[in-house]
Amino acid sequence: MKKHYSLWLNLVNKKNREFAKNRINNSIKNNNLTTENKIMANYEYWEWKERQSKLVINGNKAYDFFNTEWEMPLWDIEIVNFFKKMNLN
Repeated sequence: MKKHYSLWLNLVNKKNREFAKNRINNSIKNNNLTTENKIMANYEYWEWKERQSKLVINGNKAYDFFNTEWEMPLWDIEIVNFFKKMNLN
């Protein structure tokens, strides 16, 4: 919570913490991870789905603005599914 949900200190309160907690839980509850370390895997899944994806995809909007083609080969679904099944070690 401190790292990702505390940019504006005046918004850090019990109500907003509960809201963020519910959003995180809803985001990870159907991820179908097949790993022995669910806590770390859930964090990594959430980080990828809710933070990295938005940062990277929004960064590509500049290419769209200039009508330039772009690709994200490391986000190919086959690669993502391969690493999703990997042991965290």
